[in-house]
Amino acid sequence: KIWTNSGDSHSIEPPGLYRENMPAAYAERMPRSEFVDGEIITHIDGKVIKRRAPGGATAEMMEAMRAQGGNDNSKRMQDLDDQGVWGEVVFPSLGLWYGEIDDPDLARAAAEVLNDWVADELIALSPRLVPCATLPLQSIELSVAEVQRCAAKGFKSIFLPTKPPTMHGHWNSDEWEPLWDVMEETGSVLAFHIGTESGEKPQKYRGPGGAMINYVNTTFGGQLAVVMMIASGALERHPNLKVLVS
Repeated sequence: KIWTNSGDSHSIEPPGLYRENMPAAYAERMPRSEFVDGEIITHIDGKVIKRRAPGGATAEMMEAMRAQGGNDNSKRMQDLDDQGVWGEVVFPSLGLWYGEIDDPDLARAAAEVLNDWVADELIALSPRLVPCATLPLQSIELSVAEVQRCAAKGFKSIFLPTKPPTMHGHWNSDEWEPLWDVMEETGSVLAFHIGTESGEKPQKYRGPGGAMINYVNTTFGGQLAVVMMIASGALERHPNLKVLVS
């Protein structure tokens, strides 16, 4: 068998994750998704995010995926062996949208619940799995603390959206330096996942060159995030910081 590795796999959070591990007032604001007419509609903290289902997926296909192990990580390694996949970088699913939360305390609680579940379900399952920790990016201080906490739990990678929450500058802002510092200190790989822009939509440029800028921003958000870091000198100041774009 010819083995390969996956740089963009996902875990599926169990339906009761938030209700069972958070106060009710927090749990009701956490993300949930529904499949409607070819669209995945995500509700989080009073906001609604709509996007087309990837690859023309149908409701039947989504249910089949869950039935075949999407919601049961005990079946995951057998699936990988059957398909010739040796290792996976594993991103969250609902956790991709934590950047839409406004309250830093809610974001912190959400990150801790999700990361604790991932540590118990995936890190403990096999060293072939490299799950990404999720951060409460609404607070850089809380994010630094969560990187340290997750590194102690065995996390090797940190998920970041291609655009941070709107209360902070883009990834080229100096205010993110403490986060780059702690990632470098802990040896954590920074993993951007495309299609995760928070806040205002990226198509906002007009005039000469606007069409090209809008195209790059909507199609290559992960590359744009890295370019922002390069432009700020962050990667030059942190030569040991490794970056993955999925």
